[in-house]
Amino acid sequence: MRIAKTVLVVVIGAGVVTSTLTLASNVRGGSTRTQLVCGSARWNVKTLADPDASKVSLRAIKAGVADLTRLPAPLHVPDTLPRQSGFGRVEFHTFRVEADLYGWKRSADDNDVHLVIQGSRATKTMIVELPSTDCIPSSAPARLRARMIKARRALMKACASASFTSTFKRLSGTVTIVGVGFFDRQHNQTGVADNAIELHPVLNFTSTDCAPL
Repeated sequence: MRIAKTVLVVVIGAGVVTSTLTLASNVRGGSTRTQLVCGSARWNVKTLADPDASKVSLRAIKAGVADLTRLPAPLHVPDTLPRQSGFGRVEFHTFRVEADLYGWKRSADDNDVHLVIQGSRATKTMIVELPSTDCIPSSAPARLRARMIKARRALMKACASASFTSTFKRLSGTVTIVGVGFFDRQHNQTGVADNAIELHPVLNFTSTDCAPL
């Protein structure tokens, strides 16, 4: 109960698997050119490379999946929307969530790890995302870039026994995640929360029992 109140105050107050990159191949004049596929929609916000990233509080607020998935959210989230100061400044806060692992996949459109977590006492799910190292803009602060990279590596190591492809796969186990609040647009993503809230990017990942389901 105290966890929920803490979050609501914020809102009301305003095999070894490696990270596989998707390569798009273009054949022109008999030669093959490959290009890394990274994200575009709100990408700087998603990777802490936007002008307001320095204003994000890195002091993590403890919250549950149920707490986050019931927070007010924008009705419309255009691809060019900057970091939002409304809705309790959720996008300016970092959250620490303990949850059950539900499943994962490699997002073909931006090479993020699309990880779905579930509240241990409820059926609510939400998405957390871990960007590919090669897709983090150079304008992201070095210390935060390092945390993003370390978090993704920790995930890949912890879940090495599970298949990681562009097809969604179920997982079992528990996890502790620290990440920045982010409102995505609803586009029928697997595991999306009712309010489309995410932790994006993840800055810390810890799990000792991740396994395929």
